[in-house]
Amino acid sequence: MISHYHYTPTIMADILIRNLDENTLEWLKKRAMANSRSMNAEIKSILEESAGTSTREEAISMIAEARVSYETGKKSAPDLMKILREDRDR
Repeated sequence: MISHYHYTPTIMADILIRNLDENTLEWLKKRAMANSRSMNAEIKSILEESAGTSTREEAISMIAEARVSYETGKKSAPDLMKILREDRDR
């Protein structure tokens, strides 16, 4: 069940991250450049996306719904090998 609770912040917070691994920093820089964003905007985007992720119960429910759709023939299952190959070749 999806929660209808919405938090509306009244203050924008700043966060300081200390001792960030150099590999992580480089990954963030590359990701920011690929998305034409500043590193701060990229980190903000990542955090906002993560904060909006489903709860475990919601994810299980979505998986169960998809499984029923596949089993009843309402939806065709994705070609997992094709997806893995595409991901590998990126």
